[in-house]
Amino acid sequence: MRQCLRPNMDTVPAQSEAWTRYWAGGMTESCFMGQTPVAFPSTWLEFARSLSPGARVVDLACGAGTVARQIQASSPSLRIDGVDFANTLPRLPGIQLHPNTKLESLPFEAETFDAVVSQFGFEYANVTQASAEAARVLKPSGRLCLIIHNSSGPAIADAKRRVQRLTEVKANNGILIAMRNLALAHKDGIDTSATEMSAKAAWQRLHDARDQDETTSWALSFSRELLENWKRFEPAYLVDNSGKISVEIALYAARIEAMVRAARDQSGMDTIADLFRDVGIEVSTLAPLFYQSDPVAWLLEGQKTSLTA
Repeated sequence: MRQCLRPNMDTVPAQSEAWTRYWAGGMTESCFMGQTPVAFPSTWLEFARSLSPGARVVDLACGAGTVARQIQASSPSLRIDGVDFANTLPRLPGIQLHPNTKLESLPFEAETFDAVVSQFGFEYANVTQASAEAARVLKPSGRLCLIIHNSSGPAIADAKRRVQRLTEVKANNGILIAMRNLALAHKDGIDTSATEMSAKAAWQRLHDARDQDETTSWALSFSRELLENWKRFEPAYLVDNSGKISVEIALYAARIEAMVRAARDQSGMDTIADLFRDVGIEVSTLAPLFYQSDPVAWLLEGQKTSLTA
C-alpha cells in the first residue's frame, strides 16, 4: 500500500516556511496558555523607558513585532530593527525589518546597537553562535534583555500535550496517510474498499481520542468532509486536498515541536548566561518570569562590558 510522503520539517527551509506561514496568517503572538497569549508589556515598558532617547534597538526573532511595537509605543524616539527567520514579515510602520535572517549571522556592523531584545525567539537559534552575534552588534555598555521559554511552565506543558495529540494524526496508520492512500487509490482507479475502511478507522480513532484541541478538531472536520464526499470529488482534487491537510499539520507540528525543544530549565539558562559572559556581557538578572502566577518564562538581562566580543 502506498503511503504519504510527509514533509521533512526538520530542514532549515521547512522551519522557515512554518514561521512564514504562521505570521502571514495574522498571528501576533507565539506563546500561549491554552487560547490565551502570553505577553509581558510591563517588562518591555520598563526596559524601553530605561534607554536613552534615540537609542538603536534590535529585536531578535521579532515575528509579528510584539516586542518592537511595545517598546516603540513606550519610547517613540527609539530606532528599531527587527530580524526574523521567516521569509516575509507583516509590515511594521517605523521599524526596519530584516526577514530571512539568522540570529547566528546578523547583517549589521559591530557595535551598532544600544540594546538587543528578544521574546520567545533567541532560544530557537544556535545559542552559542547567537550569543556571540548579539554581543558583537552591541555597543560597549549596550543592554541585553531576553525573555525565554521556561520548560517547567504551563505553556510548554500545553505544547507537549499538543505534540502528543499530533502523534495519532501523523502516525503511519493515522488519518493523514490513510486519506492520502484513499486519494491515490481513487486516482489510480483501483479497488478502494480497503483504503476507505482504513481511512474511516483512522478518523474514528482520532475522534475518540481525549482532549482534542483546535488543530486536531480542524483535522477531524476537514477529513470528515473528504471522507463523506470523496466519491463525488475529482481524483486530482482529492489528492491535492489530502496533501494540503498533511502540509498544514506538518507546519503546525514543526512550530510546536520546535517550541518544546527550545524551552530551557534552570541548567539550560545557566548555560546561556555563561555563553553571554564568555563574550563580554555581564549578566545582571536571571530569574523566572511569571504570568498569572505561573513560571512561564525566564528573564535574562545584561550589559556589554568589554570593548570587543
